[in-house]
Amino acid sequence: MKNLSILLLLVASFAASCKDYKSKLIERKACVITEIETFSPGQRHTMQVDYEWHATTSCGMKHTFKSAVEIGDTIWVEYRKLEK
Repeated sequence: MKNLSILLLLVASFAASCKDYKSKLIERKACVITEIETFSPGQRHTMQVDYEWHATTSCGMKHTFKSAVEIGDTIWVEYRKLEK
């Protein structure tokens, strides 16, 4: 009985803490890929089973892709803010 009341208390407090947040778009930016480094399966670690492409963009960001990308490709980066 004690375990059941603790469990119900935890569930109730978790449900009360969850709020409905909405995502607000702050900025959308186009970044061009400037550098690419390709890793074949098993090259980075033993659990890697697919090729990976590590790209650096003109915005100074680094991204990892599971599909092939080339220098000059453009990706869109969205900056969002959560609001109550």
